[in-house]
Amino acid sequence: MVNTLETQRTILRPVSRENYHFVYKWWHLEFEQMHLWWDERRLLSYEEFAEDFDKRLRYFFFTFFVIFYYHDGEETPVGFTYTSRYSAVDRHLYGTMYLTQEYTGRGLGPEAGIAHVRYLVAMFNIRKIYAEIYAYNESSLKAAERVGFVEEGRLKAHRWFDGRFWDLVIMAFYPDKSFSQHLV
Repeated sequence: MVNTLETQRTILRPVSRENYHFVYKWWHLEFEQMHLWWDERRLLSYEEFAEDFDKRLRYFFFTFFVIFYYHDGEETPVGFTYTSRYSAVDRHLYGTMYLTQEYTGRGLGPEAGIAHVRYLVAMFNIRKIYAEIYAYNESSLKAAERVGFVEEGRLKAHRWFDGRFWDLVIMAFYPDKSFSQHLV
């Protein structure tokens, strides 16, 4: 596994026990946004989280990076990106990303995402990355489209949120096509 992935403004470091507290905060304490990526929608104590996260690192996540924003010689943790459901035969995997609200809209997500995708393609010859984004998360849908994800399908009325059912949009990114168009 690579130690770090670096871009002009971001550094992606494999998650470690030293930065579990960031992930815990983002994953569990920002409850109003937890529904965006955490299906269980329940809070855990830090100890429960660490035990569960250790298992997920061993058996579920394929890659998991904490994203740091690099500016003025300082590194600020601003989010994470991970992949799972890797298929070596089919050469695809699932990917997702989270940035804290304070750092969205600055281009850091696409910058970090491109570094992660380039790593996955170079190391594992990935031909497709897919993501699942709820239709109410319009900013993530737009960001995914901007970097080359295309809609491949929908699960209709899949999640109850904010008083109604919402579709789950399945998006796909094909590096061989999208790199030439979006990630040069």
